[in-house]
Amino acid sequence: MCRVWALKTHKLPIDLDQLIAKEKRSLVGEYFEEVWQEITQDGVEEHVIVEKFIECGLSKINESHGTDEVARIIRHFKDLSDMGALPSGRTLQ
Repeated sequence: MCRVWALKTHKLPIDLDQLIAKEKRSLVGEYFEEVWQEITQDGVEEHVIVEKFIECGLSKINESHGTDEVARIIRHFKDLSDMGALPSGRTLQ
């Protein structure tokens, strides 16, 4: 006797685009940790690293996507700060 098994299609708990975005963020986080550790071992102060990373990141976004996208990102972080989602008691001005 031969049986044919029907495969059920299951909906993924999150869609593929969300999964890819999550993996990209994870990869970037790993790169960041490696670079952060290397730079801090060289004796550079953390606030200097953060300021330069933000400056360079926003400059790159400005070059590739323009000032509207830079403004959107800054508003996003301001909103996160206002909601208390950033790991500091300070708010962005």
